[in-house]
Amino acid sequence: MATYSGNQYGIKGLFVFDSNSGTTANFVTTISTGSSTGAYVSAGGFTIGATAELKKYIGNVAYLDYKRTTRRNIATLTTEGSGVTSTIVDFTPDPRILIGVYVSGGSSSFTGDHLDEIHINEGGITFQGFLGKITYAESDSTLPPNSCLLDLVAYGLSGSDRLNSFSFSIGNTLENKTNGVSATLSQSKHRRYIDLESYRQKIIDQVGSSFDASGITSATFGSQHVYFPTNSKALFDYTSALLPAFAHGASAADSRVKQDYVFTLLAGTTGDVSTNTIFDYGVTFNATGGGTLAYSSEFEEFAHYIIHSKVKRENEKGSTIYTITNKNSIRGIDQVSF
Repeated sequence: MATYSGNQYGIKGLFVFDSNSGTTANFVTTISTGSSTGAYVSAGGFTIGATAELKKYIGNVAYLDYKRTTRRNIATLTTEGSGVTSTIVDFTPDPRILIGVYVSGGSSSFTGDHLDEIHINEGGITFQGFLGKITYAESDSTLPPNSCLLDLVAYGLSGSDRLNSFSFSIGNTLENKTNGVSATLSQSKHRRYIDLESYRQKIIDQVGSSFDASGITSATFGSQHVYFPTNSKALFDYTSALLPAFAHGASAADSRVKQDYVFTLLAGTTGDVSTNTIFDYGVTFNATGGGTLAYSSEFEEFAHYIIHSKVKRENEKGSTIYTITNKNSIRGIDQVSF
C-alpha cells in the first residue's frame, strides 16, 4: 500500500478538506505548504494527527482552475417529524481529480476514504491512482443502479509516462489497496476532468515564473563578499558591456591601460539572503587584480559569475520546458522537477 505523496514541484498550496471521507471530502481552501495541523483545522480542515500527514494534501495551484462546485439541496425531517427542513449546501471535490471510472457495486460493496490507493488492471498492466471521490447511484440518478463513479487523483503508471493510460475494459478488476476491497469496471467509457494540454501550458507558465523570479544571493570575489540580485537584467547588461574592456585585468598578459577600480550601485556589501534584502548598495571592485585566478580581477570574476549564471538559468529553463512539452500525461508533468 502506497501513500499519496502530493505534488512536489511547481507553485504549491496545502489543499484543505473538511473530511477524509471518500464520499464527502469537501475542498475548502488552500493555505501555505508550511502550515501546521492546527492551521489546517483553523482554515476549515478536519483534524489531522501529525504534520507529516499533511504532505498528501499539497497540490499544485494550477489544479484550482479545474475545481468543480456543485450545489445540493438536502431535505431533513424536523425533530418533531411534522415538517421538512431544506438546506442548500455547496460541495467541491478534490480539484486534483483527473478522471472518473464506472465501477460495479453500490454503497454496500466498493468503499474507501479520500486518497486511498487504487489499482486498476488493464491489459495485464496495473495502473495506480488515489481516491478523489466516490459517487454512488443511490445519490446520483444519472448513474446506473448498483454502480458507482470512482474519481481518481494522480492516475497513471508508476515510474512511467504512458500515453494511452485512459483506456478501460468492462470487467477488468480494480482494488482499493488501502482497505482491500475489490470490484470490476462496469463501463469502458470514463470521465475526464482536466485537459492535458491546458494543464501543460499552466505548468510551463510556472516554469517561466520560477526561473525568471528575482531574489538575492551572495558570493565572495577576491577579498570581499558581495550581495546581488539573482535575475537582474540591468546587472547582466552592465557586466556584459564592461567585461570585454577589463578582461585579464591590467597584467602582463595585456598591455592595455585600464582604470584600477569599477564601482556599481547594482550590488551591495551587506545583505540578508533569507529576506532577499541588500542593506547597503554600492560595491567598488578591483579591476586590475585581486581575483582567485591568474590574470583575473575581482570585477572580472564578478562579471563572469553574473553572465554564466544567466546562461545556466536560461539553459535549465529551456530544458525543463522541453521535458514538460514531451510528457504524455498529467501525472508525468507533475513529476518534472523545477
